[in-house]
Amino acid sequence: MKNTIAVLLLCFVLVAVPTSVFAQNFDEVPPPMRSIVDKMPKPKFDLNTYLTTSMKYPKVALEKKIEGRVLVNFSVNEQGKITDVRVIQSVGGGCDEEAMRVIKGMPAWTPGEKDGKKVKVNLTQPLDFKLK
Repeated sequence: MKNTIAVLLLCFVLVAVPTSVFAQNFDEVPPPMRSIVDKMPKPKFDLNTYLTTSMKYPKVALEKKIEGRVLVNFSVNEQGKITDVRVIQSVGGGCDEEAMRVIKGMPAWTPGEKDGKKVKVNLTQPLDFKLK
């Protein structure tokens, strides 16, 4: 009987304590750094056309038959310019560099807005490299 009570008490502690610790920590976390915007940034051009006409398959990737999806994170600032470009999912073979080149070369966008003010917004764009 004592063993059963001890096991039940231990199970309760193992389940209840982490939950209460998580809830306590969660309440202490400040609001997210990136606020939700009222209007998302939008390209002033056809994004798909731009990406397909601007991307060139890197020579090394062709030679090594490298395919995959590169995820590029970037910001559209208050003026609509592309900034803070970085690869967050890599493929290699020159694909990462090509993806960054294409994103950095994009024309200006219409900036995002929050409460009627233009704000910097973080976005992620997937770029697929596939051999025919």
